[in-house]
Amino acid sequence: MQAHITSYTQPLKHGEANEAISSWLYECGIPFNTTRHPAWREMWDKVRNAGPGFRPLSYNTLWTTELSRVRKLLQVADQCKKEVLASKYGSLAFVNKYSIAS
Repeated sequence: MQAHITSYTQPLKHGEANEAISSWLYECGIPFNTTRHPAWREMWDKVRNAGPGFRPLSYNTLWTTELSRVRKLLQVADQCKKEVLASKYGSLAFVNKYSIAS
């Protein structure tokens, strides 16, 4: 039985990808411990699921449109967390006073 060629080339591609990611982190001065954050794995899962034609956003789109969209989503999520805490502790003023995000 003949082995499929991808069984030989796939580990090479994975190694090249891992080297490119590691180099990018190092060259951009991004601490390697950021890869421990749950968003790191989530990001790569979503990139993989996007398929082979996926291309990352341009600098301009990332800096303007996407950053604004994500900032709004995070503000909504933060407000929801505060409301949940307020319902638990009985006071939104108390939560706002001791919130790290405020």
